[in-house]
Amino acid sequence: MLKQYREIKESCKDAILFYRIGDFYEMFYDDAVTASKVLDIVLTSRNKNDPNPVPLCGVPHHSYEPYLNKLIEKGYKVAVCDQVEDPKDAKGVVRREVTRVVTPGLAGFLNGVDRAQKAVHHYLVAVHRDGEVWGIAFTDIATGDFRCLEMSGDEAALLSELGGLEPREVVVSEGADVSGTLKGRFVVSRVPVWVWDETYARKILCDQFQTATLSGFGCEAAPAGVIAAGAVLHYVRETQKVGRMAHLRALRLHDGRERMRIGEDSRKNLNVDELADLLDRTKTAMGARKFREWFLAPLVQKAKIEERLDAVGELSGRPRVLEAVQACLQNVYDLERISSRLSLGTANARDMRALADSLEALGRTAPILSELKTAVFSRLASDWDASPKLKEEIAKTLVDAPPLGLKDGGIVRDGVRTELDELKKIQADAKGAIAAIEERERKRTGIASLKVRFNQVFGYYLEVTAAHLSKVPPDFIRKQTLTNAERFITPELKSFEDKVLGAEERIKGLEYEIFCQLREKALASVPALQAQAERVAELDALQSLAEYARGTRAVRPEIREDGVLRIRQGRHPLVENNLPAGSFVPNDLSVDAAADRLLMITGPNMAGKSTVIRQAGVIALMAQAGSFVPADSAEIGIVDQIFTRVGAADRLARGESTFMVEMCETANILHNATEKSLVLLDEIGRGTSTFDGISIAWAVAEHLHDVLKSRALFATHYHELIDLAVTRRGIKNCNVAVKQDGDDVVFLYRLVPGGMNHSFGIHVARLAGLPPEVVERAKEVLKNLESGELEPEGQPRIAKKRSKRGEGQESLF
Repeated sequence: MLKQYREIKESCKDAILFYRIGDFYEMFYDDAVTASKVLDIVLTSRNKNDPNPVPLCGVPHHSYEPYLNKLIEKGYKVAVCDQVEDPKDAKGVVRREVTRVVTPGLAGFLNGVDRAQKAVHHYLVAVHRDGEVWGIAFTDIATGDFRCLEMSGDEAALLSELGGLEPREVVVSEGADVSGTLKGRFVVSRVPVWVWDETYARKILCDQFQTATLSGFGCEAAPAGVIAAGAVLHYVRETQKVGRMAHLRALRLHDGRERMRIGEDSRKNLNVDELADLLDRTKTAMGARKFREWFLAPLVQKAKIEERLDAVGELSGRPRVLEAVQACLQNVYDLERISSRLSLGTANARDMRALADSLEALGRTAPILSELKTAVFSRLASDWDASPKLKEEIAKTLVDAPPLGLKDGGIVRDGVRTELDELKKIQADAKGAIAAIEERERKRTGIASLKVRFNQVFGYYLEVTAAHLSKVPPDFIRKQTLTNAERFITPELKSFEDKVLGAEERIKGLEYEIFCQLREKALASVPALQAQAERVAELDALQSLAEYARGTRAVRPEIREDGVLRIRQGRHPLVENNLPAGSFVPNDLSVDAAADRLLMITGPNMAGKSTVIRQAGVIALMAQAGSFVPADSAEIGIVDQIFTRVGAADRLARGESTFMVEMCETANILHNATEKSLVLLDEIGRGTSTFDGISIAWAVAEHLHDVLKSRALFATHYHELIDLAVTRRGIKNCNVAVKQDGDDVVFLYRLVPGGMNHSFGIHVARLAGLPPEVVERAKEVLKNLESGELEPEGQPRIAKKRSKRGEGQESLF
């Protein structure tokens, strides 16, 4: 057995091998040592008396997925090795094979269909470089989402794109050098160089979709993306040990022009993930994924945004209908994941029951949708599909609460198959059946003392005493002769024996056969289920936005195609949520690409500059996602990209200092922003000397205004920058107001016109708890600096101390 284990392990060296032995998946050698630590299970050994015992650990095969998931979450790959022949038929060691390899990028289906499971995409991404072009393809095997794209740019642009996808695993060519880009950031897997070929990619993709060409998928103009898509599909087939997968039905071109682009840095700086979590009121896993997708890639086409806002407005204005929709969706499981499990042959009876319950709930949703009139709901209602035939087939075949295992019986209802019912009856009432046979044979033969007995050697038999042997009928077959009696069998008793002794095993086999037939029927419905899952996801995301609009002081934004960004009494939803009710100070803000397109925002530390500028980005993002926004009113000129330069962080592992990171982010903005972009800058140049920093910040602001003409909010402590408003008509000064009373400062958190020439940094330092003597000395140095750099005799003012301390520096002259 261990020889067989080592041979199989040789074919999957980079994975932990789950080796099926009886009711367990066993792990040996280094795999056992690693898995026992990660899974916190007992590490034992075979041949304990041997000088070199074999390390061993294992997990139950009927509940192995939680253990498998835990290994995957830690970045390991797991090869599942099953018995592929019946042990009864084996001559020697039972034949085993790797039936699939589960990797971080292919583990989404392990989450099952639990509604409480956090619904996120598990993307597997392939990256292919063709000259200056990056080909990228990604799929979530759990949902059937399969897309590709092409993009130009450097490695930083690639990382930004991948950061938005949050891939669980990235596939590259065996010859690719990923030391400077992907290594350390993602789980990286490799496939042979020959796979990265356009001819092969088109062949494998056409085979998957059963088409002669890819022209119907709109990706003909993206050959590098097609190559990456072929590599992804090759990797999926090789690891899952399958051919065509019914739920991977199409390859879509991921066109960034149809969505607002939010790079990885902007996504983090605007806390987009936390925003989506805060606003999420979805009821289904599909809806949660769709809702998150809307916020990570908002719309940029006015008509589509307005259509979504129309739907949100109608549903939020009809609370009874909204509540009815929510009640139905509450009972819908993850149709996308069920579809993938059907395609991969891993769906169990609970998945099928979840599917039937979901279809039942969707059937109740259809008449509710017909009450809504906006375009989105009319479209959803016209295409709504609750698949009643499939629901009825599942409901009449499977019990309401089936066990997890498929081969343990107890999953099929009575009345589905006559043979199965008879076996269950025999199993349930074997003693009664024996008594009935005994009574029937006594009446037929007239032998009152005839008995039906059983032993392990002969099984069931009829025992007749010697005195009554003359009454034995011809169809009794002699089995054994005793001193005072003889034992017989009959065809009926032999048949009964076979049924009783093999009833349990036969019941399990028949139920599994019936289930597999049902699963095969359901497999044919996968395309329809996926289409319905998309509709359910859209409805759920819309009701979530409607619930937010109904339950908060949010308003419908006015979507415009010009360069206006005008918000009245806007609020930051994340900040407001963390403050006592009513304590958040709202603000007005107005930017116009044709007039005041750059706001130079000055003001002290802690006054709220960062909140003001990020709030504008969040409100624009929410509006284009189709959400009502936290404001009294909002006019949003469509934004194609949101760029942010916020905070101070280094990437020392990649050789980048804080200032270098700041400049890299700024360079990305200046190379890629357009007139339709919204640029949010929270401090530029603070990672270097004051004069250098001011110079860089000044030049960046001029470039944004003069060349890019982007709408920009520029928060800075360099109050020297307020002079830019004198030189540029499109630059307007604003400040976040404070009220000063002696040494005390009251933050008003209100954005007002005009610049400010004081930062109050020392005041914040005092609030933070710096020792009083340090605060006082800082005030002295600040006063010296503000009055000039040098004393008349040439002494540096920054070094000058008060003479009463007796510590003044002597003059050099």
